[in-house]
Amino acid sequence: MAAPVAAARRTAHPAVTWTARALCALSVLAGAASVPLASVHGTSPAELLGSHVLVGTAFAVSFPVLGALIVARLPRNWFGWVLIAVGVFLGPYVLSQQYVPSALPGQALASWLGTWTNLPGIVLASTFFLLLFPDGQLPSPRWRPLAWASAAVAVVPAAIVAVQTWPLRGPAPIDLNAHPRADAVWTTGFALALLLLVPSVAAVVARFRRSTGIQRQQLKWFAYAGLVAVPLNALAQLPGYGPVLEMLQAPVLFAAIAIAIFRHRLYDIDLLVNRTLVYGLLSAILGGGYAAAVLLGGQAFSPGRHPSSLVVAATTLAAAALFQPLRRGIQGAVDRRFNRRRYDAVRTVAAFSARLRHQVDLDTLTGELLAVVRQTIEPTQVSLWLRPAAGRGPRR
Repeated sequence: MAAPVAAARRTAHPAVTWTARALCALSVLAGAASVPLASVHGTSPAELLGSHVLVGTAFAVSFPVLGALIVARLPRNWFGWVLIAVGVFLGPYVLSQQYVPSALPGQALASWLGTWTNLPGIVLASTFFLLLFPDGQLPSPRWRPLAWASAAVAVVPAAIVAVQTWPLRGPAPIDLNAHPRADAVWTTGFALALLLLVPSVAAVVARFRRSTGIQRQQLKWFAYAGLVAVPLNALAQLPGYGPVLEMLQAPVLFAAIAIAIFRHRLYDIDLLVNRTLVYGLLSAILGGGYAAAVLLGGQAFSPGRHPSSLVVAATTLAAAALFQPLRRGIQGAVDRRFNRRRYDAVRTVAAFSARLRHQVDLDTLTGELLAVVRQTIEPTQVSLWLRPAAGRGPRR
């Protein structure tokens, strides 16, 4: 497995990685911007949930980030590109839903994008998401007709709706219910996407049954998540709690992928994700604390528009002094939650170091040292060579 990964990374052009990052950034910005825009024109969280915008925002913000991390490591893994494509479609969709009522420039284009961009995102986030996990390839060639059918459902109905609604764009949202032909095409595409979910889950089960070793462990929780996500998606259109059940899809699927990444080293991006979490939280805490300290402290000591330079200097020094202790604390918390193997290894080494100060028997120390190496590094074989004395040889 390592050789193909290395080959894929050597032959990938740097522009591929930058393209993935740019698409990820655009998707995340579009998805995240929909929430403050909704608050500007008074849309309540319940209305966002009921209109399925919140679940679209969750997928548009989270999936592209994971996809960009995978593409950075494995540029030819189509699963990572599918995750990015989900955000590329759902990001503009959720943004357009809140952009049109905000009376900003470009309302006509936003009203048009809001009619068709969600359908490809739905198909990609359901069928291809299940078909290509975890290696970005189909389980076997016999699943190609399902992949082609899913691609047709993702492209054809959305293209027809886009063509039919282009003349209808304007400063107000386009109501597909008022245009029966476009509404029938969109409804047909959505119904086909739901039907394709069943064989897509069957593909996950088939891949799981043929898998062995570490891949079987990676697929186990994902298969369970897929079995849960399908009924949640099917119940999304029910009145009342339907949108709430739909919202549960994102955390269920991400929990399964997180277990595969952090516990079973899927994609070998656990270190990259670990660093992203640590420095992302560190930047948010230090940045938020710095801004709050400057604003509140500046107003307390020097009321007015310009905060006291003494307060700014003191806050800067405090942030610099807190950087390393805070980083170590966040690193420990992240390791405890998401990188338990590293956390347990550090604790094992620390406990051995404490015993080392009080242990004088060489045979006991040798046995403990070999046990620590086996537990933390997990080598296939370990030997300890000591200076030959009194017939002493290697310990195994």
